Amino acid sequence: KNLTLIYPYAQLQHANFAPPPPPPPHGHHHHPPPPPPRRRHRGPFFRRLTRKLLGFGIAIGAFCYFMDADFPTYFYDLYRTNYDQDGMTDKTVWVIGASSGIGEYLVYQLVRSGAK
Repeated sequence: KNLTLIYPYAQLQHANFAPPPPPPPHGHHHHPPPPPPRRRHRGPFFRRLTRKLLGFGIAIGAFCYFMDADFPTYFYDLYRTNYDQDGMTDKTVWVIGASSGIGEYLVYQLVRSGAK
């Protein structure tokens, strides 16, 4: 039978490649060491973007740090002592756990504010 009709590439010759080079002598490197990695130059757009993102992160961190309950409590107390003098006057307040600790001092503040 004719192979070219069944498989047209049967007549192709295979290329003979050269044999691999011999291994280097003991203690010698086959390839020179790669050069150290170069730092890529970023354009002004990326520098501005990095600066903005860093500033935004610092701003969010400062906001989360300062928005603890201390600052709102301080400003509310400032408002209450200057503008809302009769806020607790003649009001009945029940404090659970007023025998010691925070509850005890809360009762002292409430009595000074005029609560019953």
